Amino acid sequence: MSQSKYYAEFKYGTGADRHTYQIYKDKLTYGTAKAYATSLTGDQTKSYLVSPGSSAENDAVYNKTTEFITPGPDANYVWTGGDYDGANWKYYYNGSTIDDGGANYTNWNELAYDAWFLTQDAAQKYMAMGLQYDAVTGKEWYPKQDSSYHYVVETVNGYEKQYKDINTIGYGRSKDIISDYSTSAYKDGVRINASELTNFDHYTDWTFKAARNKKKLKKFAKRDLDFVYYQKKGDLYYNENGSSKGWGIGGAFARFDDEPRLTSDQLSVYAYLGEVV
Repeated sequence: MSQSKYYAEFKYGTGADRHTYQIYKDKLTYGTAKAYATSLTGDQTKSYLVSPGSSAENDAVYNKTTEFITPGPDANYVWTGGDYDGANWKYYYNGSTIDDGGANYTNWNELAYDAWFLTQDAAQKYMAMGLQYDAVTGKEWYPKQDSSYHYVVETVNGYEKQYKDINTIGYGRSKDIISDYSTSAYKDGVRINASELTNFDHYTDWTFKAARNKKKLKKFAKRDLDFVYYQKKGDLYYNENGSSKGWGIGGAFARFDDEPRLTSDQLSVYAYLGEVV
């Protein structure tokens, strides 16, 4: 099954500077994370690895990242958009210099930066933000060799993907009624905000099936599936209890009035973490 990555999202800034930030729990090398960030818009100046330009933005990124990713021995860095070009540390999306002591905002870990500066280790040419754990200081930046870390993508206002967002607040008691969904209006499909779904933690391996009839719907309710769509009614279900009978603390959380055909390729699952002013 082809599916989108699972991520958390928040927004920061005002006006034209209001950007969207996506925090990913999977781990990628720097080059792969950079390429993925660019692929979201096709333009590395519009979607790129997060590149904080102020202490307030840096704090917002760190605070929201650690709200979604618990720092630990295997989760102590996230990639940012800084790299060393052989002469200067720069943000690749716009070429602005971020050397320690320069005019632009920086937040380097002094010990790590000084150690790099003494050796000029050519392998340590990528910048990562530390997540507070053991000897790693939270919020501060580190020169790192290429490795697999979590990553945060920043997207410029107006270049976000076109999803139909489904609200899960109140699921089990009420349904989000979707009356305006079409693949032409929302070319990137349907996006489920899973932050309110009880016991949902399938960050990269959620499962989905579409039921053609009521018999199939009942069958799928007993299988270890996360989401089931009953096209005849246009209802989208969350199956909280896996292969046990019924939906557990789940059930139908959205209804599509037009009863469109849905496939896993049209679905994305994420956690919305709100807006930071």
